[in-house]
Amino acid sequence: MNILRCLVILVITNLTLFSQTQAQIKDNPLEPFRELQLRDYIGVQIGFGQNWQVGEYAPECEDCIFKGGVGNGFDMGIFYEKELFRNFYGGLQLNYHTRNIESKFIENEKVAFETVSRIFYDSIPMNIEHTGQFSHSYFGLNPFVYYNPFEFFSVRAGLNILFPMSSNFSHTLNPTQRTITLLNGETGRPTSANKTVEDGEIKNLTSPLLGLDLQIGIPIRIRKKSVLSPTFGYNFGLGQITSTNTYSSNSWRILLEFKYNINSNN
Repeated sequence: MNILRCLVILVITNLTLFSQTQAQIKDNPLEPFRELQLRDYIGVQIGFGQNWQVGEYAPECEDCIFKGGVGNGFDMGIFYEKELFRNFYGGLQLNYHTRNIESKFIENEKVAFETVSRIFYDSIPMNIEHTGQFSHSYFGLNPFVYYNPFEFFSVRAGLNILFPMSSNFSHTLNPTQRTITLLNGETGRPTSANKTVEDGEIKNLTSPLLGLDLQIGIPIRIRKKSVLSPTFGYNFGLGQITSTNTYSSNSWRILLEFKYNINSNN
């Protein structure tokens, strides 16, 4: 009799707990499954930063070598990323890149010269500054992986696959002094300044050009489905920009990223 009473009490207790659980599920049927749902994001990135030259570039000018140049650049892209498992994503970004670099060197050369008394000399030695300006734009594909281990920290690594859209190189010569004094005391100036010796499209561009892209971000959730992330990015060039020179470039960017969770239930 005592055993039967205990069994009845146990059955009633189990039925009560089960009915309470079912009531909670009906009130919010999606709640037990939320942690199992993976997220998908679409987003945009925009950033500015610096490029610098690695290796050497030899223009048409004989014995001229440009190296050690720096310049500014701009990146803009749209991306899709999918959560493969908890806080780890794979994605693809489409980018537009600009890579501008300016490189200079000085050589002592002989130039035509005119004194204040209107006397002309064909060859007076003078320091001449050579300026090379490189301008590149690319369309890029960037498959990447993204990891967000903490709420306010993320890392991303990807392969930049760049296809040239446009390029230009200009080479100008400019005397470092506007006037010069000769040994006889006369002063004068060069007869030509800011001379352009080359200006045109860069030949033999590498396509596609590869690079390794690394980013560190600080994701900030601004709404339930929206994330804003200040990001620092660094790109290592993995190849020469032209097939006839050792010229390549690396770059860093300060980026601002915005992304939106397109899943309807999380």
